[in-house]
Amino acid sequence: MQRAKHQTDDVVEHIRQLARDLRPASLDQLGLAPSLRQAASIADNGHARVEADITDLPDLPAATETAAYRIITEALTNALRHSDATSIRLGVHATGEGLVATIDDNGRGGAPTKPGANGRGVGMQSMFKRASELGGDIQVTSRPDLGTTVQIQLPVSVDA
Repeated sequence: MQRAKHQTDDVVEHIRQLARDLRPASLDQLGLAPSLRQAASIADNGHARVEADITDLPDLPAATETAAYRIITEALTNALRHSDATSIRLGVHATGEGLVATIDDNGRGGAPTKPGANGRGVGMQSMFKRASELGGDIQVTSRPDLGTTVQIQLPVSVDA
């Protein structure tokens, strides 16, 4: 039974990895900035107002675009699902060093609701892993009753 359980766990993890690695079709159809604007527009669902300030972005390697999209939309989803925020601000722009994104909410703040390894849920773990794989960084600042800010920095390089 234990061996079957481990094999099942391995298969489930493999399927999750495949799903995480899929490139959203909107990136190929629209590009990163329009895809993020679209995601923010969809997220603005009446419970929390989502304000997006996303500048036009340079052409990026496909791996960087995919990681950026997945990380940013996961952070936005987390704010919508877990923060009880009424306002979420999403900012994305390119600098000389890379891509910078900020997701800031006015929600309840505090610890993630589904603790996993290092106190992070699966989505947060995925965000940190994706950023790390590209040599990027994520900083999360959360204060009870004052909201959460997720600061993402990804390098913009041809070999990313």
